[in-house]
Amino acid sequence: RFRDPAVGAITRTIETGRGIGTIAVTADGRRLAIGDGKEVPVWDLESGQPLGGWGIAIGDFGRLAFSPDGTILAMSGSRYSTVRLWTVPSSSP
Repeated sequence: RFRDPAVGAITRTIETGRGIGTIAVTADGRRLAIGDGKEVPVWDLESGQPLGGWGIAIGDFGRLAFSPDGTILAMSGSRYSTVRLWTVPSSSP
């Protein structure tokens, strides 16, 4: 759930149907990546729609981070000491 910090009202709810292990939000606040240990979907926060994402096979992971311009998503893998970089989808399929 997303809340307006000025009044505390819920402004958007995103149902992933899965647990949440880690998240990242772009600097402009338009995209959200959610990692649950098996998938990393990216959501458009203006429309509330998923933009796509990636299944992962590197085991448990620790962190997600967007590049400053929001076009690249980095994921660190804690089990295999890896970092993966993905180009972020720009609009809904």
